[in-house]
Amino acid sequence: MNEESFYSPFISEGGKKKTIGEIEFSDVQEMMEKHLEEGYQLEFKREVSSTVKRKIPNIIASFANEKEGGLFLA
Repeated sequence: MNEESFYSPFISEGGKKKTIGEIEFSDVQEMMEKHLEEGYQLEFKREVSSTVKRKIPNIIASFANEKEGGLFLA
């Protein structure tokens, strides 16, 4: 995948955007601490409320219709 074709707030030590497969738990912790932005390929939920539970199938479907995406539940 072309690096410019996807959004990722996660950057490797080499300065490149991390793909979903390269993201580690420490990256998600940093996202929570620094309040990094979500994007059209990244969804982050701090609570799994009944509203979020209802939205999960739609979130997954939207990622399936795009190139890839990640859903992080904390």
